Amino acid sequence: MRIDPMAADGLVNRGNTLKEIGRVNDAIQDYIRAVTIRPTMAEGHANLASAYKDRLSLKLESIRLVICVCLFLYSFCMLWVSSASLQGVGFIQKN
Repeated sequence: MRIDPMAADGLVNRGNTLKEIGRVNDAIQDYIRAVTIRPTMAEGHANLASAYKDRLSLKLESIRLVICVCLFLYSFCMLWVSSASLQGVGFIQKN
């Protein structure tokens, strides 16, 4: 079976559109198919690298958000514990 090398152009174009609307994983699949069809296609390789970078950036942003939320909750809990112990709630026993 012979695959039309022009199909690689269409896959790259669709990958670009998918990446623009935030479907980075789907874009990566199209770029992989494109460079499989035409291994010498520089644009396909460049876009694939860029999509991998974007996917990593999205993961790092998610990790940063989780860390920020955890730090906020920790700070809130520490303030609450300090406030409660100053008010004599008595749930913290001092020796």
